[in-house]
Amino acid sequence: MFSGANQGGKAILKCFGVRITVYLVDGSLSKWHEGPDILRQLESLQSRGFSGKELVHALFTDDWGTPPVSVCISGTKPSGAAGQVTIPYY
Repeated sequence: MFSGANQGGKAILKCFGVRITVYLVDGSLSKWHEGPDILRQLESLQSRGFSGKELVHALFTDDWGTPPVSVCISGTKPSGAAGQVTIPYY
């Protein structure tokens, strides 16, 4: 997700992207970016007791084709706090 500002006629973009890396059982990877809302969803689901496979399904999908081994979520919140969470898929 990007937020923009205009300074002297130039658009200034700041990225608050969150990187998702999925490690699959066949050794391959799937990578993409999400906006910071995914971090709020993650915290909300964890506070309600979601973990592992159930958490991954609630955040993303249960239709992987080749199943994951784990899902890594890393990035920086708009507040500037950085971090990484690895969710084992079992």
